[in-house]
Amino acid sequence: MQGNIFEKIIKRDGRIQNFDSSKICQAITKAGYATGEFGEEIAQRLTIRVLNLASQLIKNRYPTVEEIQDIVEEVLIDSPYKRTAKAYIIYRDQHAKIREIASRFNADLVDAYLNRTDWQVKENSNMNFSLQGLNNYISSQISKIYWLNKIYSPKIRNAHNGGDFHIHDLGILSVYCVGWDLLDLLREGFRGVSSKIESKPAKHFRSILGQTVNFFYTLQGECYSADTQVLTDKGWKYFWEVKKTDKIFTLNPQTNEIELQTPVRFYEFDYDGTLYHFKSKKIDLLVTPNHNMFVEQYCPKCKDGNYYKKFVKAKDFNPNTHFVPKRGTWKGERKNYFVLPGIKVSYYRHFLSNSENKYETVDIQGLKIPMDDWLKFFGIWLAEGSITLRERRRKGRNRTYYEYQIRICQNKGKLGNKIEEVLRKLPFRYVKKE
Repeated sequence: MQGNIFEKIIKRDGRIQNFDSSKICQAITKAGYATGEFGEEIAQRLTIRVLNLASQLIKNRYPTVEEIQDIVEEVLIDSPYKRTAKAYIIYRDQHAKIREIASRFNADLVDAYLNRTDWQVKENSNMNFSLQGLNNYISSQISKIYWLNKIYSPKIRNAHNGGDFHIHDLGILSVYCVGWDLLDLLREGFRGVSSKIESKPAKHFRSILGQTVNFFYTLQGECYSADTQVLTDKGWKYFWEVKKTDKIFTLNPQTNEIELQTPVRFYEFDYDGTLYHFKSKKIDLLVTPNHNMFVEQYCPKCKDGNYYKKFVKAKDFNPNTHFVPKRGTWKGERKNYFVLPGIKVSYYRHFLSNSENKYETVDIQGLKIPMDDWLKFFGIWLAEGSITLRERRRKGRNRTYYEYQIRICQNKGKLGNKIEEVLRKLPFRYVKKE
């Protein structure tokens, strides 16, 4: 075996120790024995290659442990022993994860929270500075390591660790937004969850408080799929688009009235398992098995009517006896006019020869349209209309521009004439084609 070409080596924690090439040979030998591709003799030859390559790449300074291991990887990859190279890379990556977990858990982690020296202490706006906050801060370190090493790719992990961007809430493994009606817990008790202790409806206030705690911790893994949309005061939005300032259309189970409510809390989590698909002409939901479905169940003996409203788990939904409510009473404010908002449009002006910017901003004023006329048009467009983005070009000019075109299709006859009557009352220009 060739003698040491380096006197010292820099360890991962910054300490400088004597360089021992036999440790390189031992690591390569163990990898060769593990795959069965070679033994100690071949390992010694590969170690000599590592040392020669290291002497060419690292000059006038001490090498680091990571640099030597990188060179070992390169030598194994260039050798005929591909399975050993792969095993060595996996082994090295696994030990890097173990070191990261071990390095997280020390007294400095607790001190960082207590002294508030880490900005991540305030990352979760829903968690105050408290004992529970400390527990959450410490446990979130493991969750972050799991996300970055098991879920995200090395490219994303390196970008996050390097500060190129920040992935929020890596410390959370469970859901980030969902809600339930506690009235069902009061009526039915805590039950229906597999492998969990069941309780009858509570008779004392202390009992219901205990059930509520169990309820929150047990059912926090229920949610919709990521592509589910919810109706807000600003239109349909995916759950990940909803903000705290949005108002969501909800159904009051007591009054059957449609109400606007602001979100209380957000939950988000990855789920790997069976999903239940509820689909009809009016609904399309994809939910987890434990998701609480608000249903109406036929009940001829009920005092308040033939249907009893309650929550059931998606996995317990019976299409023969359970019905998802699809209508409610909306007590809105009647308005006489609909205001179509104004917009700003940039037009290209060829006559602006002395200007570097030949685009001119034009304000298109909003339009005040009688509500009855607007609703008739809107209903016609929903039933028979479409929107098309068209590429246009004026005669004699090479510059193209784009515009949206609204189309309404209908056969000649009575319905076609009624649609045209509605269009005449609107402040829009339209072209009729037969």
